Amino acid sequence: MSLIKYLCLIFLFNTAFVFDVSAAAEFDRSNGAVKIVHYSDFGAVGDGETDDLAAIVRAHDYANEHRLSVKADDGATYYIGGRNQTVVVKTNTDFGTAEFIIDDREVESRGASVFAIRSRHPLIQLPSVLSLKKDQKKIGVTLPERSVIIAEDSNVKHYIRYGGNQDYGQSQTDIFIVDENGMVDADTPIILNFDQVTSLTARPIDDEQLTIRGGRFTTIANAAESKYTYYQRGMRIELKLIGICFSAA
Repeated sequence: MSLIKYLCLIFLFNTAFVFDVSAAAEFDRSNGAVKIVHYSDFGAVGDGETDDLAAIVRAHDYANEHRLSVKADDGATYYIGGRNQTVVVKTNTDFGTAEFIIDDREVESRGASVFAIRSRHPLIQLPSVLSLKKDQKKIGVTLPERSVIIAEDSNVKHYIRYGGNQDYGQSQTDIFIVDENGMVDADTPIILNFDQVTSLTARPIDDEQLTIRGGRFTTIANAAESKYTYYQRGMRIELKLIGICFSAA
């Protein structure tokens, strides 16, 4: 039961799947005010050959700063090369009919996500909490708003892999929700004892849904000899309230 709760919380924390097909805003042509950002505004070519990663990064950085929606150019094919850059997405994004070719054949960092979907709220570190107990009702901190808490004890390891490709496991981790006064939500109780909390992070829960929709993504896999070198150059989701709209090919 504990493992089921833990896995369900990870899923809840990462993605809440809902379908929102409302149209994104467009440029207000009457007064020139920008209501939506296109990748071509920042130099993306979209011909399937030119590396457009840097231009896409700039487009989203601008949109994040000004809280604008982003829309890929219709019919464009964006080539994503191996640079160690991540597109940080914090506003509604419509990839539309565009295609994205992610080339993993020569990369600077195989662990760097191409897209990272993040909250506008910064993470809050809580160093004052030194330990936690199973079913503890209050964690003894105040927060600006309701938040997801991620607790870790790096001294305790789980899921240790033995044999081929052996590793040293993962730090003990629990994820739960607290209110502004640090009260633990009854639906997400603390399920593990933490004799020593080595990291406690609060991620404020977004009050507005972020919607990501459209697009077609293709990866050109690397052809290197397998040495347990995993590639994670995809889309990393780091917030709770997000709608991801899928369509069948």
